[in-house]
Amino acid sequence: PPPEAPQALERSERVAFGALLATGLFLPLFPALKNLGMGVAVIAWLINLFATRRGPPRLTITLPLLCWLAISALSMVHSIAWAQSIRGLVKIANVALIAFVAADLLRTKRRLVALLIAVSIGAAIASVDGLLQVWWGVDPLRHHMAGNAPGGMRRLTATFGHANDFGVY
Repeated sequence: PPPEAPQALERSERVAFGALLATGLFLPLFPALKNLGMGVAVIAWLINLFATRRGPPRLTITLPLLCWLAISALSMVHSIAWAQSIRGLVKIANVALIAFVAADLLRTKRRLVALLIAVSIGAAIASVDGLLQVWWGVDPLRHHMAGNAPGGMRRLTATFGHANDFGVY
């Protein structure tokens, strides 16, 4: 290969890792940016994977993910809502791809720490957004209204569409 080939491969891996960091940072804040980050991470990782002619990392979770995908595909025979079923399959495929990308790119402690910092910053921003939602009744980032829980307590959504999503995050 030409001398610039290793640099291009290294660059595609850096792009994939940067996009993975952006995904972790924007996960609780802006779904469109999170999805864009995931897409860029997967595409850059696939480019690097095919260019280096190596296979995806061998994960313990590979077989369960493939079984989950296969069972879900087989269950579509009984589906009454094909569009929903296909969306579900796409979600499963996304989970599998992100698991492979993360397993391959998070090979060093430095990268793992960087991702944890990005996710923590995103969580901190979402938490501050939730606190501001308590005071103002609406979150400043996505303008979601705070709901009411039994006993008059505010039910926070922060940047999420539903309070349960925020709670799980």
